Amino acid sequence: MTLNYHKEIMTSHPWTFFKLLFNWKASVWKSVSVELLVWLIIYGIITVIYRTALADWQMRSFENVVLFFESRLSYFPLDLMLGFYIKLNVERWNYRYLRIGYIDNPCLMVAEYVRGHNEIGRQFRRTIIRYCSLGQIIIFRDISMRCRKRFPTLDSIVKQGFMTEAEKIEFEKYNIHYKQWICFNWAYALVYEARKRGLIKSDIFTKEVVDQLKVFRSDLEWCNNYDWTPIPLLYSHVVCLAVHFYFAVALIARQHVISEDAPNKIQIDIYFPLMPALQFIFYMGWMKIAEMMINPFGEDDDDWEVNALIDRNINMGMAIVDGGFDRPPELRKDPFWDCDVWEPLYAEDSTKDNGDGERGMRGSASQANFHPKGEVRMVSLANGRKISDAHQLRDHAVSAWDDNLDRPIRKGPSVLSMDGLRNIRSNIQKTAHYEFKPDGNGVASRKAENGKVTGKMIPRSKIDARAETVVGEIVAEPNGPGIMVMTLEQAMKQHLPPPSVPKEVAPPPPSIDFDEIFRAGRFLDADGAPLPREEMGELNTAPLDQVDESKKLPKSYGLPRFPL
Repeated sequence: MTLNYHKEIMTSHPWTFFKLLFNWKASVWKSVSVELLVWLIIYGIITVIYRTALADWQMRSFENVVLFFESRLSYFPLDLMLGFYIKLNVERWNYRYLRIGYIDNPCLMVAEYVRGHNEIGRQFRRTIIRYCSLGQIIIFRDISMRCRKRFPTLDSIVKQGFMTEAEKIEFEKYNIHYKQWICFNWAYALVYEARKRGLIKSDIFTKEVVDQLKVFRSDLEWCNNYDWTPIPLLYSHVVCLAVHFYFAVALIARQHVISEDAPNKIQIDIYFPLMPALQFIFYMGWMKIAEMMINPFGEDDDDWEVNALIDRNINMGMAIVDGGFDRPPELRKDPFWDCDVWEPLYAEDSTKDNGDGERGMRGSASQANFHPKGEVRMVSLANGRKISDAHQLRDHAVSAWDDNLDRPIRKGPSVLSMDGLRNIRSNIQKTAHYEFKPDGNGVASRKAENGKVTGKMIPRSKIDARAETVVGEIVAEPNGPGIMVMTLEQAMKQHLPPPSVPKEVAPPPPSIDFDEIFRAGRFLDADGAPLPREEMGELNTAPLDQVDESKKLPKSYGLPRFPL
């Protein structure tokens, strides 16, 4: 059975994995113990012969052989070969595990969409899931030795209740070697029959059930295909031979030379080959990992418990489609129904570990506070270019309000688009009915219909945000010589009288007439270059009395007249 050590490493400590080193099952000691013991015995025999049975000239010859082999151990690229080999096996191992076949989703879809509280509905649901589990057994019998030992014949499957005698007879009628698809074919037929009988209320629901069965079958088929096409044996041969020949050569190359005049004389003679033994454990253990992961459906300690998976699937499947079918709890108000702000609760012993609250669910930069000194300078981009240093409006600062105590809004030059002009009237109307208090509090009050100021004060930040949508520069060429620069704020100051609203009927707010400005001029970009006509649209420069009434905007909008 696979060793599960997650509980032991639930919390990381310096000694966590050292405690696991004493486990024998699924350990590196169990994997390499036989090979390491044989290697150490052979190494010890060679050492005894070298130290006791050889003459002086024979010792010199043996030491030259040791030096020769030691200088050429680098010819075995074990790191490169084992690294790629392990990576390839881990990818295949992980892919097959993701497709080993968990039956939860097919069971949930069958229980939800195959309705019926009578015996027929129950029989359809149970049989569909049993066929899915039977198909998994048929596939696992071909790729897992553990499953093959549990189900050696079809009769053993019948005795364990996964197949009936009639189904076994029907199954054996198929004169074909590959029979993994038969059980799923039966399941699909039952889904179709359930739809015909009205147990499944919609074709969409039928498709959901069929899709889940298809995913389950495809995953199991991938496991079968990976077993059918393993890693090329040539690759495994090369890696296995490289590791074993490396340590075969190391039996000579790692000997401790003891002659005084030898160039490779060992500094400390400890008799036992400590460092070569550790190297043997690491490299040989690395190769054993790859050998174990080649076929996870085998009988190694860490191979998958497919029989336990089969039992889990059939038990959970029947519980979902039968025992848990259509049994939701009574709909009631949840315990947090009247809680406007829910305060989480923790067990008393867990407050130290889980009491972070909002601190644990914030972004890493959300706590950074920037308080720049002075005014924040805003710059705009025109056609993806920065404002030219020579532009006459580069450092142009404008204020949307007459009150000198108010903070001015700094905004770089920009050209209003035709879509933006459509919203000017409503924005001007909103900002024109606010009056700032010259007390430096940075708040404004709105005029009521009776001319009195309401008690509700509005922060300056909201007024600034609304004014930001209005601010923009319009550059026009009048008939006279020179270039005149007119900002929208200046237009507001010139054309908008002080806010005054009659008590009875409120007239439409004052508007700005841009007809003469646009008729006489043209748009310029941020650097003063003429803006192409196709980028700003065609303006209707005909006199107002000649424009089609159906294409004119209301006069109160104060917008340039152009066809919509």
